[in-house]
Amino acid sequence: MNKHKFDGKATLYAAYRPTYSNRLIDDLTADLPQDAAIADIGSGTGKLTELLLDRGYVVFAVEPNADMRAAAEKSLGSRPLFRSVDASAEHTTLPYAGVSLVTAAQSFHWFDCNAFRSECIRILRPGGEVALIWNGYDEQAPSTIALEETLLRHCPEFKGFRGGVRLARTFDDFFESYTTTTYPGSVVYDREAFLGRSLSSSYALAENDAGYGDYIAALNGYFDKFSIGGSLSLPLIAVCHKGEPKTSVTKTTR
Repeated sequence: MNKHKFDGKATLYAAYRPTYSNRLIDDLTADLPQDAAIADIGSGTGKLTELLLDRGYVVFAVEPNADMRAAAEKSLGSRPLFRSVDASAEHTTLPYAGVSLVTAAQSFHWFDCNAFRSECIRILRPGGEVALIWNGYDEQAPSTIALEETLLRHCPEFKGFRGGVRLARTFDDFFESYTTTTYPGSVVYDREAFLGRSLSSSYALAENDAGYGDYIAALNGYFDKFSIGGSLSLPLIAVCHKGEPKTSVTKTTR
């Protein structure tokens, strides 16, 4: 039901979303044999897929949104280990026990958790793991707090920068056991890149939406306030939750 959330945003997403740190990729692939296959679920324009391909792994990029999938195919289609899959997280169409690692970067919050967990169990080889990854702004930084306030004023669908933290209980239901690792970093935008990154979000107003002009003016005002010499540096924190999916779930009541 979320496959159209990013319609029309693929070009912005590919151009302006930040990538992932080498240390995160090192940790993801540390225990994988070189002949392992990886399923990157909700792969979008291929931000994480590309880094996994660079390490020499076959990567099944599973993406239901046609615009995002086409962008990945355009940039990665010549790579011999790239496999583009038009499917959802809950029904990947991948073969039984065919992959050693499942990744979901910036995407797990769109999935049906239980259906995705069942699909991971089906497609993973014995001992295979799932990595749920978010790359977001440092929520404690004054610049992030100010940006959150700006977005709350102008974007009705924006609910705050909570990322994976808000899903902690879901992780306990999803994993048998898991580790959480954080990767501090930063990203630097010029004005064009900052506006492009902002407009790539699912909650961002579109040009034909009421209030779009005020929204763009507010983003420009934010950039003017926090940039130095035409460059805006924002602190990032990537978070990776990694472990084996739970084979059974006990339902609890609140």
